[in-house]
Amino acid sequence: MLTLSFCSICGQQVGKEALFCPNCGAPITVQHIQHAIQSPNLASSFMKYFSKPFIYCIILSSILIFSVLIMSGIQGEQITVEEAQQILMEIENEVGNFTALNFFSHNLQIALISFIPIIGSVWMLFVQYNTGYIIGVFAKAFGLNFFSLTLLILGSPTGLLEYCAYILTLSESFIIVYFAVKKKARMRLSKQTWKTLLIVIGFLLIGGIVEAITIGNPII
Repeated sequence: MLTLSFCSICGQQVGKEALFCPNCGAPITVQHIQHAIQSPNLASSFMKYFSKPFIYCIILSSILIFSVLIMSGIQGEQITVEEAQQILMEIENEVGNFTALNFFSHNLQIALISFIPIIGSVWMLFVQYNTGYIIGVFAKAFGLNFFSLTLLILGSPTGLLEYCAYILTLSESFIIVYFAVKKKARMRLSKQTWKTLLIVIGFLLIGGIVEAITIGNPII
């Protein structure tokens, strides 16, 4: 049987004579080599996907998204109650008849654009700015605390699913740039990016169904 070696830091397959991991650059020592029979196991695949650079991108994406969300929400609270109620009426007229499929397709469109390096990152932060502003408007219209309302929304099943998806898409956009600088973007796209896409589609599909059910709208 074939014995393969993998870096224990990022899960990348390495040659027997390698001194450093070709993916993350970690030094390869006897203690840092994992051996698997025939092929990498599930744990190794998991480590490959959640490599150290990708985890850094997830942390950065989370900070950026929530920072923009909070700053724009504070701005949304500055308008008058009458203006806030008018904005909410317009939103209700626009999305009041949305089905789960509508929510899913809308959120998926946002996510797909966000995969595009640099442009997608700006797009995602712009979307989060608008979202935060609307949360601030909602808080103003109903006399609620903005921070409590934000935590309530993000902690809901729909909020958790959607924001996990958005953070992953923004992180993927960043990691593609990282690999492009290393001239390995094609490797990332072929081996890991499609996994992110499938995860995001799954999260947004479930989130769209839950959101439609929560507000009493039809699934289709």
